Amino acid sequence: MYTDDTALSKAIYVASRATRHRTSTHRSHSLTDDPGKDQYPAWSPDGRDIVFASDRGGDYDLYRLTLGSAALKNLTNNLAQDASPAFAPDGTLLLFDSNREGNYELYVLDLSTLAVTRLTHNTVFDADPAWQP
Repeated sequence: MYTDDTALSKAIYVASRATRHRTSTHRSHSLTDDPGKDQYPAWSPDGRDIVFASDRGGDYDLYRLTLGSAALKNLTNNLAQDASPAFAPDGTLLLFDSNREGNYELYVLDLSTLAVTRLTHNTVFDADPAWQP
C-alpha cells in the first residue's frame, strides 16, 4: 500500500504481484479517489479495513475504508490535524497523532465508541505512533 505523491491530489494505492508462466508482473489500483489528499494508510489486523488521514473535509481527519464494500466513515471529525494511524494488534484501538490541543500529542481512539483519550502531555513534538507487542 502506498500514496502517490506525484499528483496534486494524493490517492492511496495497493500493489499486487502476479506470476504467470514464470513471469512476474506488478499491478496497482487506487483504493481512494478524491480531490483531497489521502495519506498515512494503515491496514487493520484482519485485513478488512484501511484507516488513513485525509483533508477531504478541509482539515486532516482519520477515515476508515471497509474494503470490498467501499464504505467510508469519518472517525475524527474536528478542526485539528489528525494523522499517522496505527492499529492495536487486536484491531479495537487506534493510535494517532494530532494537534487538537495546540501541540502534536499522541491519542488513542476506541473504534467501537469513537472515544478519544490523550496519551502524552508535554511540549515536544509527539508523532508517528506504533504499537509494540
